[in-house]
Amino acid sequence: MCGILGLVSSNNFYQDRFSGALRTMHHRGPDGGGEFVDNNVYLGHRRLSIIDIDDRSGQPMKSKCGQYVLVFNGEIYNYKDLKKRYLSKIVFRTESDTEVLLELLIAHGTEVVKELCGIFAFAFYDKNQNDVTLCRDRHGIKPLYVHQSEGSFIFASEIKAITEIKGYTE
Repeated sequence: MCGILGLVSSNNFYQDRFSGALRTMHHRGPDGGGEFVDNNVYLGHRRLSIIDIDDRSGQPMKSKCGQYVLVFNGEIYNYKDLKKRYLSKIVFRTESDTEVLLELLIAHGTEVVKELCGIFAFAFYDKNQNDVTLCRDRHGIKPLYVHQSEGSFIFASEIKAITEIKGYTE
């Protein structure tokens, strides 16, 4: 099932709550988890290993050059076809649809999303541009909640993670 969490904030108070908020989604991904931090961008992932159970497929997944980072929840059903069609010259580190998605986004930008068949929600971060792009499958199968307030933008697979960062109680 997996879970993703992201925070773009100039408020250190919220940043201090990020790890705790990610832990609230442990049940979405008991096989692993990870965090990435770059200036004011925080990305987190909880992993349920299905397609490629190797640790190399863990997330947040960074590009070989280190400029791009991806957190991804879902499954791309046609990733092998897309890999063959668009990325045949790339040497892959994993057998995961996550790495294929990362490389597709790097090579072709978000226009490639139109060709994805599957269920997904992801955040793609370009460190050089300081840009986070969110995307969700066209049927909205995989959850992606967002919250924006002064000085912060938060997104997550579950509302509870957002409320944990904001310090709300339900």
